[in-house]
Amino acid sequence: FFFFNDTATTEIYTEQIVGSVRCVQETALNELNKELSLRKFHDEKFGAISGMFNYEPGVRFQSIDFECQKQAIETYEQYCRRLGEYGLRYVKVLVAICSDDKQFSNEGIVQGIKKICQHSN
Repeated sequence: FFFFNDTATTEIYTEQIVGSVRCVQETALNELNKELSLRKFHDEKFGAISGMFNYEPGVRFQSIDFECQKQAIETYEQYCRRLGEYGLRYVKVLVAICSDDKQFSNEGIVQGIKKICQHSN
């Protein structure tokens, strides 16, 4: 007769499953930590940009200098990080500082963003 030990096989499968779950948990925690770190980075950078360019949430404007906005986004992504999904929430800041009543030149805005991004990278 051949005797198959069900308990031993079950223990092996259980160990494999538990090991897999631990691996998945570690991966999920690592991804969560990366995302939280990225969000903190964007929050800090756009906090500094908002302060530098006197951004006031809720202020309405008539028109936007799209060339300025394009340059501001490209500069941020080149010198800080890609905006990504979370960072897109801050495009409104760049739109506002490039509005019709902007207080700074396009070059001044680009240089300010570079300075902020290079400060802690």
